[in-house]
Amino acid sequence: MAADRPSRRVQRPSFRQPGPPANPIVLGIIAAVWIVGGVAIGLYVHGSWHYIPAIFACGIGIVFLRSAAGAYVQRLKS
Repeated sequence: MAADRPSRRVQRPSFRQPGPPANPIVLGIIAAVWIVGGVAIGLYVHGSWHYIPAIFACGIGIVFLRSAAGAYVQRLKS
């Protein structure tokens, strides 16, 4: 039965970033470039499909913006 067997749970070490945190200014600039590129695609590319790459590019920019915020907060803590 399951209750008779010993537990095989292994203690996992806490995971940390192996190096120093990324520079939030660089990540913010990359985020701005992706967002501006997504807006430019949405405005200047014609066709019914232009919404797909515009939303995709803005989404990548938002991910970089989130990473920049996390790096900034991490620098404040240390």
